Amino acid sequence: MSDYSAGSAIFMSIIVGLILSIFFDSIFAIMVAGFMATYITRPEERHTIIGIIASLIVGVFIFLYGMINGPEMPYRISSLVEVDPGSFIIGFTLICLFSVALGALSGYIASKTAKNKDF
Repeated sequence: MSDYSAGSAIFMSIIVGLILSIFFDSIFAIMVAGFMATYITRPEERHTIIGIIASLIVGVFIFLYGMINGPEMPYRISSLVEVDPGSFIIGFTLICLFSVALGALSGYIASKTAKNKDF
């Protein structure tokens, strides 16, 4: 069941998280990525930080996709929109903090769940 190294588990959970973000909400994808990365890691390497790393990477990818693929707006409105570095920095910081919090929560739940299964 949980026989993957930390790097492999993070990579697989990032792929699953990005696929899930297409079909479901981004919060769900971030939580699943953190949970999955922690849960499938070997018991001696299983820590909450694994879920934090996976969730943070998925959150940053989702943020960058949202920046590249913005909403469709009429020309009148889109001509008034300017680049605002302050909002970009605040948004990026908030998504990073939010992803770290969700990754820590889901990683903690996964480590406690897996510990109960690994007698």
